[in-house]
Amino acid sequence: MDYASQFNRLPWHDSKLLGIQIRRSSEKDSDEVVCDVLLRGEQRGKYNPVKIEFTDCAVVRLDMDLIGKRMCSDDIAEAACLSNSELMQRILSERTKAEQNWITGTLHYQIMLVQPGGTIDIFASGFQIH
Repeated sequence: MDYASQFNRLPWHDSKLLGIQIRRSSEKDSDEVVCDVLLRGEQRGKYNPVKIEFTDCAVVRLDMDLIGKRMCSDDIAEAACLSNSELMQRILSERTKAEQNWITGTLHYQIMLVQPGGTIDIFASGFQIH
């Protein structure tokens, strides 16, 4: 299964984003973004705590209203993984040729919180769930 399909199948709506961390990969010269998420379970009110680790990150854009996020109980409205997006094209147009080559090999992972919580845009080669 490809990364986009796997990501898009996750039960994002009404799951909860509890934290986000950016860290240098211990194995290679790249950065990782780790999101602490309570994924919505099949039974109402049941959640599965997971860490979603995005690997080989090229760009991360955070537009978050932390007060709004708390007011909306940390809820995620939706999320999607795109192989190409308007934001990716805009970022590519702002970069040097060397930077463009690195970004071109990534997918656009977008997590949209319940408004006014904001949006997280992650450009990474893949992800793992722990």
